[in-house]
Amino acid sequence: RGLIGGWSYLDAQADDARLVLRVLAEARSLGARVVNHVRVDTLLRADSPTANVQGARLVDTVTGEAFDLHARCVVNATGVWADVLRGQLGHAPMLRPLRGSHLLLPDWRLPLAQAVGLFHPLDQRPVFALPWEGATLVGTTDLDHRDDLAHEPGITRAEPARQQRTANPRQHIAAARGSEVGRGGGVDADPPMRMRAQRGRTLEQQCHAELGCGPPH
Repeated sequence: RGLIGGWSYLDAQADDARLVLRVLAEARSLGARVVNHVRVDTLLRADSPTANVQGARLVDTVTGEAFDLHARCVVNATGVWADVLRGQLGHAPMLRPLRGSHLLLPDWRLPLAQAVGLFHPLDQRPVFALPWEGATLVGTTDLDHRDDLAHEPGITRAEPARQQRTANPRQHIAAARGSEVGRGGGVDADPPMRMRAQRGRTLEQQCHAELGCGPPH
């Protein structure tokens, strides 16, 4: 009732854990050395403060052992944590950490044959509900994340109620509370505005400008 329009489009979904394992397996098949539980502690540079990055000091988070790894080029592909390393080079923060939280409901609570998108009744932000592994996934909140990025992110107490309002904005809200079979949250980064304004730069130029690494060979 009252519907004035809609649209349909194609998208994709993937099991993120299996996707990571697939990427790592392919990287190994192409000669990459893959390690787990290793943290980048600091970037290595020559004596000059303006010198290019020449590698990184890594820390084994299991044993506490630290060791240096030298390379012609270092790519900072650390996602929402990228500004931590960029700060070591004197660069100002570029990223805006955002937390996305989801609820996983039994499929009988919100049965869906395909994914649907809608606007949240409180703030008109786009949200989605989609069938996932025999259940229904509702999300995401897309809120500013101001907690320490060193801590594991999670869904806050206020977010489940907001997501339940998404799943059923007018009725049976009380019945849905507490019926979810899972909940969780993760942190991503809003695309930096300065990078949007510099479209057309190549990956090599971006790497040289942002990380101070040498030109590729």
